[in-house]
Amino acid sequence: YFGQIAVDDAHHVITGACSDFADKRDSQCIEKIVELTEENLNENDIQLEELLADGGYSSGEALAYLHQ
Repeated sequence: YFGQIAVDDAHHVITGACSDFADKRDSQCIEKIVELTEENLNENDIQLEELLADGGYSSGEALAYLHQ
């Protein structure tokens, strides 16, 4: 297993966390962590304004998902 953690870097607050099987790449898990983070923020009337990620999250599928 490996974990994905989303953090509000301005306030150093964890906004989402999940785990997945270790045979996946970060780019295959971006949808799950982004949707979880958006749900958590929406519960507190906060809108996701900007998303930052390292190169491990880069793939054609991940970029297409983020574009929509």
